[in-house]
Amino acid sequence: MTEWRIKGRRPKFPDEAWVKKQVKDQLKLLNSWYYMPNGGYYSTSGIPDFVGVLNGLFVGVETKDSDGTWSQAQRDRKEEIVKAKGCYILVDEDGLFELWTVLRAGFEMLQGAFFDLRGADKK
Repeated sequence: MTEWRIKGRRPKFPDEAWVKKQVKDQLKLLNSWYYMPNGGYYSTSGIPDFVGVLNGLFVGVETKDSDGTWSQAQRDRKEEIVKAKGCYILVDEDGLFELWTVLRAGFEMLQGAFFDLRGADKK
């Protein structure tokens, strides 16, 4: 399997759009199906930035920059996804390498799991 690597230079101050680009690259390499819902007035609040299926498991990935806050609606959607045996992952720019490890993990590890990977690569 191809290994994931950060594309291009890492910006001095990565923003959420840069994190989303890296997550999208990982999901493509793993041949997953994913969708990036558009937020708006008529949409459900708190839906993760990426919703998709990876090896038969529903996965929601919420991206943040290093200063990003997590809303109560996002916490509520996380609880609903995990309760339904899906996987919810919260990641920032410092958790991208750990995200790659988690996404490649087996189905049993991901089912009904929540991973908060913000700052994981710095630990």
